[in-house]
Amino acid sequence: MRALLLLSFSLLWLPGCADTAPCPPLDQHATIQEVSGTDLSVRLPSGDLAVLHVANAQLYRRDPDGCLAITIEEITTGSNVAFHVDAWATSSPEQGWPTQVVVG
Repeated sequence: MRALLLLSFSLLWLPGCADTAPCPPLDQHATIQEVSGTDLSVRLPSGDLAVLHVANAQLYRRDPDGCLAITIEEITTGSNVAFHVDAWATSSPEQGWPTQVVVG
């Protein structure tokens, strides 16, 4: 009984066991070309380049059990991301300020 309790408590500290939450439903996708400070340079499915300003966004990594909160330092070039931008700033490249970004 004691061993079972210890095992139960130890599982709470494993990454992915207690920290996961359902991933937010996001409808836009891109591939990261570069990470610079709190900005993500991305390639959209159309082939166009865009910049996502994520300083105030909630960042997540997709996990088999849901999503884990991450920091900008954990985002790498070449990763696929899901996000939602309400309105793109018309510039070259386009710019957006998503509130949530899911990597993976």
